[in-house]
Amino acid sequence: MEKDQNAVALGKKGGRRRSVAKASAARENGQKGGRPASAVVTNWAPFFDALDEVRRTRRFTSLHTLYKRSRKQRERAIISAAVREVAAQLNVDVPRWAQKPVWLKSPYFVSGVENLKAFAVLESPLNFRMNNVYVLANFLDRV
Repeated sequence: MEKDQNAVALGKKGGRRRSVAKASAARENGQKGGRPASAVVTNWAPFFDALDEVRRTRRFTSLHTLYKRSRKQRERAIISAAVREVAAQLNVDVPRWAQKPVWLKSPYFVSGVENLKAFAVLESPLNFRMNNVYVLANFLDRV
């Protein structure tokens, strides 16, 4: 009988506890599958706008401003890797503040899609992998 109670609690036999817990997590964390909303970058526009400005002016001040404002290690890792990658593409020196990699303890897959993780591991540029961040090959491209 104990196995059935655990199965109900986990939602495997149509138990109510699971659906209440799931609804509560969805209310608290948004519709991200129970993942806290703060763990995911939700607004990429400032990042890509700053990246466009860097490509246009060849100055990294806009990305440096984003870097200084960011309080999340993941965001800082993405920004510093992007700066190093774009500097290599533009054949300019990497700013001092972005030279040292920002290593994340656990791998971060920007796409968040399970099926794309293998592609991200294969395609991710070295500057991102040095920070333990994995992106698809077209991550820095803008339409």
